[in-house]
Amino acid sequence: MRDELPLAGAGPMGHKHLLCDLWLDDTARLQEVGSWPQVLLGVADRIQARVIGQQFHQFKPCGVTGFLLLSESHISVHTWPEERLAAIDIFTCGELDPGLVMAWLRDQLNPTDERVTLHTRGRPLRTGAKAT
Repeated sequence: MRDELPLAGAGPMGHKHLLCDLWLDDTARLQEVGSWPQVLLGVADRIQARVIGQQFHQFKPCGVTGFLLLSESHISVHTWPEERLAAIDIFTCGELDPGLVMAWLRDQLNPTDERVTLHTRGRPLRTGAKAT
């Protein structure tokens, strides 16, 4: 089941955090680093982010953690083949079009199910309010 994206705009600081839980039938893709760098670099390209570093780790016997460090923040993936799950986070202070990102991810990964949420981070406090 695909959840509707809450597409409310980011606050004045523009910090957006897109959380994508994607379930795949292609468990082989979830087991190895393989194409994950290209998938995440494709996301970075679509949001016009500047990649300043990357690291991917192959777990034994299977599973992947990958990270793109952006000048604007980060993009990450964590896989759980036994659950058929890829959890992808895109956090940026730049422009983020969730529809464009999800179109790319759906095209590349063909998820059978997904849960996608967009959070605005760093909203200013009301005048006189204190952070807790």
